[in-house]
Amino acid sequence: MLKKHGFVELQKQKQTSFRKQKALRIKAKKATKKEIKLKTLFLNKFRWKIIEEYRDLDTLFLEAIENNCINPLNKMLKDDLSYFKDSNKIISLGAAFTLVNPEIAKMFFSFFSSYEEILDISVLDYLISIDFSSLLMTNWLKWKKETRLFLDFFKYVQYWTKKIAKCLQRENKIEEELEYLVSLEKIYTKYFSSEALSSYSLKQLNKGIKEFSKENYEESLKLLTVSKNCNPENPITHWNLARISIILKKRLKYTGEWSLSTVNWAEPIRWMSWSISRRLNRTGRQRPVAAR
Repeated sequence: MLKKHGFVELQKQKQTSFRKQKALRIKAKKATKKEIKLKTLFLNKFRWKIIEEYRDLDTLFLEAIENNCINPLNKMLKDDLSYFKDSNKIISLGAAFTLVNPEIAKMFFSFFSSYEEILDISVLDYLISIDFSSLLMTNWLKWKKETRLFLDFFKYVQYWTKKIAKCLQRENKIEEELEYLVSLEKIYTKYFSSEALSSYSLKQLNKGIKEFSKENYEESLKLLTVSKNCNPENPITHWNLARISIILKKRLKYTGEWSLSTVNWAEPIRWMSWSISRRLNRTGRQRPVAAR
């Protein structure tokens, strides 16, 4: 971590205080401009620019930016920044950052003023004005999930990255490409990422469980369905949907297998649904399973 931020000559030292508590004491030197690598210098400038802009925002947002923007850059770039000699790679990176947050992409492109002639920066202004990240969240719920969640998410990101990249290169008009997206109702989020999806899915799950406990089964069904569409691989969501489907005497279609490592959850859920059905015949009511 210290090396990533430009420190050199790292030395581990003994603790001089609070010896009963385990701690790590490091002595380091801040690198001079000659010693610091171009890659580290660029990443630090980019990170600092983001922090300065979003100083008042919560750490979850900054953590998502670190995971989805800074860390990928750190893996791709070489020390001499030769990666940036290809304009197509810069545009693809910027388009990917646009999905996380268009303002982040705008900051990224500000480091490459020499490419202003081939870039249509007004695309980013338009995406900011329509709250692109929030619209992507809504669109994800409607996106058809066919394989594992991480593969579907990768395909989704790849699909929109290509669309935005073509608009940035003036090959397509952004208004035409997003005509359907703009018509959707927004699910507000400051950034779009796998972390944002997991957080939103969990919130809807907990709301659904709360409505279940109040016996508002129809409302609970709606909330849990949203949670499932956001994250189809959470077995707790499917478990609670199965319980509600029994109570409401509705048939819900379940496809695929729900597994944690090598455990197949499909059969246990069918068994638990049958067990609950018998218990409901005796008691008429069940408590919801809470998310942990």
